[in-house]
Amino acid sequence: MKDFSPLNEAHVADARAAVAEAVIGLRSGKMTFVDAVRTISACRFRLPGARDNPDFLLFAAIDSETAHVPAAHMRAQCSPSWLEACDREQSKLSTVHAEALIGACESILLLVDGQACCGVEVRPSADNSNGDFRLLANRCSQLPSGT
Repeated sequence: MKDFSPLNEAHVADARAAVAEAVIGLRSGKMTFVDAVRTISACRFRLPGARDNPDFLLFAAIDSETAHVPAAHMRAQCSPSWLEACDREQSKLSTVHAEALIGACESILLLVDGQACCGVEVRPSADNSNGDFRLLANRCSQLPSGT
């Protein structure tokens, strides 16, 4: 969003929706670890109270650690050996930060939607071959787009 204004309720709502979609995408595995992290980190500048929020700062720190990792849309341009190295790194980071991400995702959903998903377990995917981070939920309803 080029001309973002924090006073424009539609702009803030769009940022909230992007964060909710990223958290849900992280949970479901429909969004890569690094893409979800980058979306959540970037949106912290667009949500009131999120810029210095410790939950958002966790994503900013991970974003900084993975700055060299290609986004999903760029993976086709990378060599297989580079992707393997990046995937191993993402897998390691997702494992190291898994516990902290549980609470951060819950708190972020509360901030952007006013409700959190209950009974959420966060852990790397079973095969971890692609470095995706999966949040496996016992119960998690999809938030509608635009909320």
